[in-house]
Amino acid sequence: MDLTTVLMFLALLEDGQGGGGAMPGPGNLPGPIPAPQPWQPPAPAPQPAPRPAPGPAPPPPHVMPIGPRPAPKPAPAPAPPPPHIKPMPFPTPVQPQGLPPFPGPQWTPCPTTAAIVARAVYWNAILWNFPTKTIRQATAQEQLGGQWVTFKAAWHPDASGNPQGLMATEAYCLGGAQPPAPPQPGPAPTGKPGPVGPEPELGGWQSDVAYIKRYQTALSFLSFTMNVPAYNTQGVDGSAGPNTMAAVKAFQADHGLTVDGEAGSATASAIDTTLGYPVPAGGYPPPSSGGGGGGGYPASPGS
Repeated sequence: MDLTTVLMFLALLEDGQGGGGAMPGPGNLPGPIPAPQPWQPPAPAPQPAPRPAPGPAPPPPHVMPIGPRPAPKPAPAPAPPPPHIKPMPFPTPVQPQGLPPFPGPQWTPCPTTAAIVARAVYWNAILWNFPTKTIRQATAQEQLGGQWVTFKAAWHPDASGNPQGLMATEAYCLGGAQPPAPPQPGPAPTGKPGPVGPEPELGGWQSDVAYIKRYQTALSFLSFTMNVPAYNTQGVDGSAGPNTMAAVKAFQADHGLTVDGEAGSATASAIDTTLGYPVPAGGYPPPSSGGGGGGGYPASPGS
C-alpha cells in the first residue's frame, strides 16, 4: 500500500468517526494562527497579613505581680544600753564622816538587783588581780542610788569543794540612815594632759612640786578615762601624800612594775606610754646625779 492509499484510508476513518468532516488542508484552515505572546511570569499569590506578636502571658492567679521595689529604710539606731549598765558616776573617793566600819552589824548582804550585779562586775576587776589570783584590794565603798554599798573580794568554793576555787565579789548594804556623800575632789579633766617626762632628779617623785603635779594630773586623767578609780590621786597639789602613793602603786601593779609607790622615770615612762606619748626605747633614763636608790633607781628598777 502506497502513501496515498494510507492517507485516503485515514480520511475515511476520520469521516466515519467525526461526522463527515474533511481533513484540514491548505484551503480549509479556520483562519490565521495568532502569533505567540511573550512569556509572562505568573502573578504571585497574595500573602496573608502578618499576625500581631502575642502579648505576655498573664501571671498565674497565685503569683502576684511585683511592682518597683521601695527604697531601703535607714538602719535603725542602736538601742541605748539598759539603765543598770550605763556608766555610773565616778565612785565616791572620800568616805563621809560617820560611815560605820565594815564589817559591822549595820552592813547586811544586798539584794541581788541588776544595779548591784552591774557594780559588782565593775569592782570585780579592781578588787582582784586575776593573773596572780590574789586579792588586790579587800573592799571598795560607794554610794549607789542614795545607799552606801561595800563590795568585798571573797573566795568562794568551786564545784569540787576547793575553798579558794572561785574569785567573787560580795555586796553589803548599809542599813538605817545614810550619811551624805562628801564632795568630789574635782571635776573630770577636760583635756589630755602633757607628758610626765623623766624624773628630774633622784627623789624628785616626792620633792619636785612641778614633777609631782604632772604625774598626779596624768594619773587622775587615766583614772577617769580608763574608769579605774584606784588611779585617782584625790587631787593635784604637788605633794606625794598617801593618796598619790596609793594611786602610783595601783598603776604600777597593773603595768608590771615594782610596786613601791615611787613615781620614778620607769613609772613615768609607763604613764606617758599609756597616754600615747612617744617614749625612748627602754624608757626614760634615770637621773644622772647622785648615787643609787631613791625614786626607784637603781634599788627599785621597776618603779
